[in-house]
Amino acid sequence: MNTVRPRALICAAREWDKLVAHVCRAYPEEGCGILLGESGDTDGLVYLRMVLPTANGWQVTAERHRRFVIPPQSIIFADRLAARAGWEIIGFYHSHPDQPATPSAFDADATWEGTFTLILSVRARQLADARAWWKSLQQAEFLHTPIMQCD
Repeated sequence: MNTVRPRALICAAREWDKLVAHVCRAYPEEGCGILLGESGDTDGLVYLRMVLPTANGWQVTAERHRRFVIPPQSIIFADRLAARAGWEIIGFYHSHPDQPATPSAFDADATWEGTFTLILSVRARQLADARAWWKSLQQAEFLHTPIMQCD
């Protein structure tokens, strides 16, 4: 993934709809998945080409309302799929049931540097808020990045 902070995350409407539907269905548990796409050559934009919903593999079912883990085999599958399409893993998404769309300490520990963490706040099976966060290779904190939808 790019080491320079992107100006925006560009998401096709159909992929956005798939992502939102997934996390709303997962409620009251955290829904999660993988974001595949590519960086623009010179425009500072990152293009989300495909959303891959995954199972929440957190082993303690009673904690899935505040914890998630993406199964390693899903990451391997996503990486191979992205490579075949000429893309890469640009990040991961998950929901925060009944909580704000801001990174937790747990999120900070689990995030891959140089990728997006897309967090969706879900309340009563409805999307309340969504925010994209970039974690730089040079800085420890998350940087908010605008999400732009396109057709």
